[in-house]
Amino acid sequence: MKTFFLYLFFATSATSYDFYKIKVKDFTTCQDALEKHTSISYDDGVMYKNKRIFMYYCKTKDGQWAKTTISNGLI
Repeated sequence: MKTFFLYLFFATSATSYDFYKIKVKDFTTCQDALEKHTSISYDDGVMYKNKRIFMYYCKTKDGQWAKTTISNGLI
């Protein structure tokens, strides 16, 4: 387990977006960090601070891609 950053992207208008950068520790995969820091449901999708997340990824402190594992869906 290592420290990495979880990037969560959300729309701010029809033509623009912004993102949150969250430092996470003690997770084995990006998927695990996403599930811990967000709310995921079939009806609402992925939510963070009342914003719908449309994309996410993780990078290590030195800019390398962090290990990502897709689980069996949103539920």
